[in-house]
Amino acid sequence: MYHFAFTHWPIRFNENCEEIKSLSDSISSYEHESIALKCVSKKIIKFINNLKNNKVYNNSMIVIKSDHAKPNCMETTHTKFKVSDFFGQKCSKYYEDYPYTEKLNNNFYWGFGRYKPFIMIKDANQMQDEIKISNKQVFLHDLSTTYCNFFFKSNECNYLNKNNLAEDEGQFSINNYDIYLPKLGYPLSTTQHDSQKKYTMTNEITFLDFIKLNKINSSEQ
Repeated sequence: MYHFAFTHWPIRFNENCEEIKSLSDSISSYEHESIALKCVSKKIIKFINNLKNNKVYNNSMIVIKSDHAKPNCMETTHTKFKVSDFFGQKCSKYYEDYPYTEKLNNNFYWGFGRYKPFIMIKDANQMQDEIKISNKQVFLHDLSTTYCNFFFKSNECNYLNKNNLAEDEGQFSINNYDIYLPKLGYPLSTTQHDSQKKYTMTNEITFLDFIKLNKINSSEQ
């Protein structure tokens, strides 16, 4: 298992994954994302080729996932309150285009653009000429069942009550998930659970439709 921690801003590097230490080489956070994708893609290709060269690719399950994207706005200092509250400065917008500019509960930090991760799975003994893309919502909770089914017998994993993402999506049986989002205002931290509101989401709709359906952007929340 690999966790590419270096992809977190403000660590800067070029598309060959060479760290940029010179302060004179200025680059914005927005521009850096496309460079990071090129670097990480090369690392993934190298990793997969190593598995193939060592004859373990076919009987291996490979899971590649991201955890989150950028916030709607970025402050130079992360505090309980926005920096702009103290100095009258507006946050620097990271996303410029809809729907990534949509905010959750009118919070400047948490927005639709923050929740645009991806996940790719190749099960053992699975070979395909093309990557299949699904629009169905899945959750990180599903990985517990996915891993369990790989290492153990299926009947030993039923208690987890989650979907096995290595299966065809037509076999998914769990459709509803509880998720927690920060309420209006502060704090920014998602670890302070008393500041969050519980929602129930189905994997039959997109996250954007879920936001609209629950009026999460409404200032009346």
